[in-house]
Amino acid sequence: MLIPTGETLAEVQARVLGPTGAAPPLFPVLPGYVVFGVRGAIRFAVRHEVLFDLESLGHSSYRGISWGLDAPGRGAYLRCSLRF
Repeated sequence: MLIPTGETLAEVQARVLGPTGAAPPLFPVLPGYVVFGVRGAIRFAVRHEVLFDLESLGHSSYRGISWGLDAPGRGAYLRCSLRF
């Protein structure tokens, strides 16, 4: 017996799971999403290179079905390299 409500185990299960006893799906609908990004590189002469990457330009949150947390918003990456 559940002391706070005075229900039996069968009554709690019927209240939580419904009359059929089948659990509802955890994700009934997975909304679609689109992520836009730009990546490129510019080479200066033979030895210098700059690489850039801009992620999630729309700045909207999105989540994969098995991730458990939202993906980050906008992101930027910049790398400069010099070859010897």
